[in-house]
Amino acid sequence: MTISLILIAVVSFLSCNVPGEKYGIEIFAEPDSVFLPEYASLFRVEYYGNDKLLIIHNPWGQGDYDSIFVKKEEIPIQNVLVLSSVQMAFVNELDELESVMGIADSSYTCNIDVLNKVRSGKLIQFGDEANLSIEQIIQYSPDIICKSGWKEWQPVEKKMTSLGFKLVRTVEWMENTPLGRAEWIYFFASFYGKEELADSIFSSIAKKYNVIASSSRNQNSGIILHGWERNGAWYIPGSESYITSFYKDLDLNVFVLPESGQGSSTISRETIMGISDSVTTWIIHDLNDTILYCDYFSDWMKNIKAVSTARVFMNLKQKGKGLSNN
Repeated sequence: MTISLILIAVVSFLSCNVPGEKYGIEIFAEPDSVFLPEYASLFRVEYYGNDKLLIIHNPWGQGDYDSIFVKKEEIPIQNVLVLSSVQMAFVNELDELESVMGIADSSYTCNIDVLNKVRSGKLIQFGDEANLSIEQIIQYSPDIICKSGWKEWQPVEKKMTSLGFKLVRTVEWMENTPLGRAEWIYFFASFYGKEELADSIFSSIAKKYNVIASSSRNQNSGIILHGWERNGAWYIPGSESYITSFYKDLDLNVFVLPESGQGSSTISRETIMGISDSVTTWIIHDLNDTILYCDYFSDWMKNIKAVSTARVFMNLKQKGKGLSNN
């Protein structure tokens, strides 16, 4: 089991709203039990007899972002269109790839099983998530459509819901800790009746992660630079991003700007030059096709200490046709 699950996702079933009368069904005043994640902050699962209410919290404000009521007879879900490769990671870990009828674009995955299913025609490609073919969706009529959720409704999302498709926009990517993202596997598992398996998988990941984090503390790592220059600007993780949380958990000194939020932040080349003598490790986390980095380094980049000591690492061991990597 790897910590690849830290990239994560969620699927849904019926309607999107708050509990109660808006579902047009009876929900008891109080749930029989509630699953509250230990690390994730953006979902919970309420159990009502044999039925479940899955609630996604709003990462951009107060209240709930989405709520999905699932009846016992609707489990396990089938005929699912999964538009995010990080969502597919959960389905794969739960051994439920057979429930998926389509994906966005195979260029965005390195998963061999998924690629083989695309080649054999068992998985249909629906195009880029931002430019989906509504005609193709109508033609194949998936039971559920899962895609990344954003603060505002996108035109394609409004179109799909107006046509009666069951759509769930996921916000796992707004979790700002690695284990918080990984714990969304439990949310996924709720649709397949595999909560026990999800608990086992996640417990194993969390245990390994925390053991590694504990063993790395109190080490003098110098400064870690995580990022790369694009179009004249350097992009590094925000101070509250899940990537920065990785380094904090490991008690490592990653270079970030104070109070720079969950996303990425930009810094100047001059800022990098000012810390170059102290950068002992450089992590290049980039999706662009700059394959031969050692030849690509500008002369001034070679002054970064991590370059001269061969402490430069990148995430391009395996690449798909498009921007995907492992």
